Amino acid sequence: MMQYKLNFVFSLTILFFIIAASWKSYGYAEIHYTFFGYSLINRNYPEIIVDAPWRIEPNEPIPIVCIVKDADRYPINLERITARCKIGNNELFSKEILSESLLINEHYWHKIEYINPPLFPNENLELSVEVEFIRNGKRKIITTDNLPGLSHKPLNIFMSSCKLPAFDGWYYGDAHYHSDMTQVRWNLVLLPLLQWLWEKLWV
Repeated sequence: MMQYKLNFVFSLTILFFIIAASWKSYGYAEIHYTFFGYSLINRNYPEIIVDAPWRIEPNEPIPIVCIVKDADRYPINLERITARCKIGNNELFSKEILSESLLINEHYWHKIEYINPPLFPNENLELSVEVEFIRNGKRKIITTDNLPGLSHKPLNIFMSSCKLPAFDGWYYGDAHYHSDMTQVRWNLVLLPLLQWLWEKLWV
């Protein structure tokens, strides 16, 4: 009898560990991890994330980056990317960043597009980006990202009326980046950052 109770407790402990490990990964930027075949986050499509800066200098366009990872394992047809800008309840601007069907079957794909909404200095702009794609004949529409457990809320961008203090040739940014080769976690902003710097400095 004691043996059965120990087996039951051991089974419950293992089950709790699997659930806890999966739940800890909920909202994480990798949706293909499994623990001995079990996972609360595993999905049959690539990770898709849209991002933009939280602050924009005066008279600067807003760069929007769309990143798709692991499409070599889970290819999709990207049908549409639409950006909508609001302040409060007033929609100011809408733009189709991508309107033609595009087959994506690469390990890492990204696109940077710039939008020029009306200027409202010192206002918080709400940027909502919809991504529509088809995977195995099923159509899905996501907002901001497709990571389980996250809110998928619109992005907030502060439209500054003055520049941050800086020396000539100085560009603000984060000193810590991940590339598309990162497997433990991926911010995957290195290639879009390099593209942005190239356009800013040399193009």
